[in-house]
Amino acid sequence: MSVDVDPNENKTRAERSIRKSGNSYVVSIPPEILQSAGISEGDKTILEADIGGETIEIRRNCEVTDQ
Repeated sequence: MSVDVDPNENKTRAERSIRKSGNSYVVSIPPEILQSAGISEGDKTILEADIGGETIEIRRNCEVTDQ
């Protein structure tokens, strides 16, 4: 599966399938997407979905600190 970079829109895109793992669902995220977002393995993130919409957003959670 390829990763597309669109410099005009300042976006990196990849198509992925959703899989079931136990009681959760998982999506593999290519390293290029994580690098573009400045996210690394182990980082705290926030998932946000529009109710009834088509968008799921993943953001770094800058407010969480490890204690």
